[in-house]
Amino acid sequence: MAEQLSAQDSKKRLENGTAILLDVRHKEEVEFTSIKPHIWIELTELPKRFSELPKNKQIICICRTGSRSNTAADFLERNGYKASNVRGGIFEWSKIDGALKKYVYGYEGEKLRVEEI
Repeated sequence: MAEQLSAQDSKKRLENGTAILLDVRHKEEVEFTSIKPHIWIELTELPKRFSELPKNKQIICICRTGSRSNTAADFLERNGYKASNVRGGIFEWSKIDGALKKYVYGYEGEKLRVEEI
C-alpha cells in the first residue's frame, strides 16, 4: 500500500523538488481546478503511460477525494516507482489553497459535467 500524505506534507515535498505531482482525474476536472505544476495522466490511461513518469522522483498522486489517486499510487508502487497518495485529494488541498474549488461531477449522457459546491 502506498504512503498516505497530508496536503501540507505533499506541498512541502513538491516545493523542495523531491517529488512531482501526478493528477489522475478526468480532463474536465483538471480544466475546472488544478494544482500547478502537475503531470496529468487520467487513471484509465496510467497502465499504458506510466513509463512516461520519472523513476528518480517521488510521484505524489492526487484526485478529487483521494480514492482514484490511491489506486494510482498503489499501481505505481507495484511497478517500481516511489509513489504516495494525497489523503483527501483536492478537497483536502483546498484547505491550504483557497484558489482550488471543491466540486461534484457526473455524466449527462456522454458528457462529464463538473459543478462547484
